[in-house]
Amino acid sequence: MGESVRDRLASLSRRELAGLVAVVIVALGGVGLWYVRSMPRPVEVRSTAGSSSAQPGGTPAAASPSPSPSAILVDVAGWVQRPGVYEFHQGDRVIDALKAAGGAKNGAALDMLNLAALLTDAEQVVVPKRGQTVTSVPGVTPPGSGLGGAGAKIN
Repeated sequence: MGESVRDRLASLSRRELAGLVAVVIVALGGVGLWYVRSMPRPVEVRSTAGSSSAQPGGTPAAASPSPSPSAILVDVAGWVQRPGVYEFHQGDRVIDALKAAGGAKNGAALDMLNLAALLTDAEQVVVPKRGQTVTSVPGVTPPGSGLGGAGAKIN
């Protein structure tokens, strides 16, 4: 019990010491990778495919700080291929937002969204995963939970 760390390291063979050093290096590399991946990333504003602000190479351009009155920004999140903030025009619908985000992933609960709803500026469209409870998905209103929903009393 009275052995110090220095005595224990001195009693190790070269192979055991090299193995210990390798384990420490791998552990530090894993911690460094975890730290770098946990850093916040800037949000890129992407334009829709039909927008005039797309660059010639097909890469989306960042929207100007003051978009024109007919341009709206919508955050598409949840179970989609490429979540992010996209630029749309007045009159575009939720289905257009899904297409801009590369479509829904397999297992998305699209029946919980009104795909025909008009998009509004600063809106977030959240596509839930099938099997998720409605209360656990922010921005999604369960069917029939609003005024006049099934079972609502009428005065």
